[in-house]
Amino acid sequence: MTFDVIAAVDDIPGFLYPREIAHLYALASEIPQGGTVVELGCYRGKSTTALAYGAQSQSGKLHTIDPFEGVMVGNIEVSKGYANEVIDRIQRLSYGSLFTLHVGYSHEVVKDWQRGRIDLLFIDAEHSYESVARDLADWSPLVTDTGRIALHDHNSNWPGVQLAVAEFITRHNWRIISQVEGLVTLERNTNDA
Repeated sequence: MTFDVIAAVDDIPGFLYPREIAHLYALASEIPQGGTVVELGCYRGKSTTALAYGAQSQSGKLHTIDPFEGVMVGNIEVSKGYANEVIDRIQRLSYGSLFTLHVGYSHEVVKDWQRGRIDLLFIDAEHSYESVARDLADWSPLVTDTGRIALHDHNSNWPGVQLAVAEFITRHNWRIISQVEGLVTLERNTNDA
């Protein structure tokens, strides 16, 4: 019997489709043993939980970064209280010391990043072009040579995400390797052509 991550996170409010949840779980399950996953933006922890289940299978560390303050997601305001909700949810997984929640903005947290290289970076924070481009510029240098970057809402509803990704892969040595619904995954382009 295989683990049903979709059922495991079904009751958690969030904006991910079932296929996106399954893909995030698979990506986190593929990190090297003891690897590191970093999530930028978590809302109420649906993606966080899927990533934790996947990373846990590799004894991987999960760092989640979110300011949890007055940010509007569509017509829903993100609350400071959601941080405790996310912590409680992850503690129930017995994930223990492998999980760290950083309450703050990603562009501030990255300045003091002392936690090593990243095997999977998941970006689902503020969706403006400027914010996504900044997250890619700030965090991509920390991703290992074989690591991946996944971004949510890479679709026509969020043109800022699409434009930032298009510019990033054009200017840097990255390529799109998959797209599941609005979840796009990047890896370094190893072709010398």
